[in-house]
Amino acid sequence: MKKDYSPTAIILDIVFCACTIGINALYFKRNIPLFSAGIAVCAVMIIVNIVCLVLAIKKQNQNERYNKIITFISMLCTIIAALIPLIGVLVLMFK
Repeated sequence: MKKDYSPTAIILDIVFCACTIGINALYFKRNIPLFSAGIAVCAVMIIVNIVCLVLAIKKQNQNERYNKIITFISMLCTIIAALIPLIGVLVLMFK
């Protein structure tokens, strides 16, 4: 029987989104509208990741495809949350 690592991956995604909020907070004074939007999006993505975590824990005995979809949604949310500070730092670099 395979071990399911989807809850662990989703927890790491939540930690990564929390770190992204910290990055947005560090650069907040340089471009207030962009990084405040980044903080808001990261907060929403953390909520989505928590919902994915609850679904993954609640339905642990589901098939492998269900777990992959939940993990994929969580990782996609984390990538979206990380793109905003990345774009913001690039805007600040080439300004």
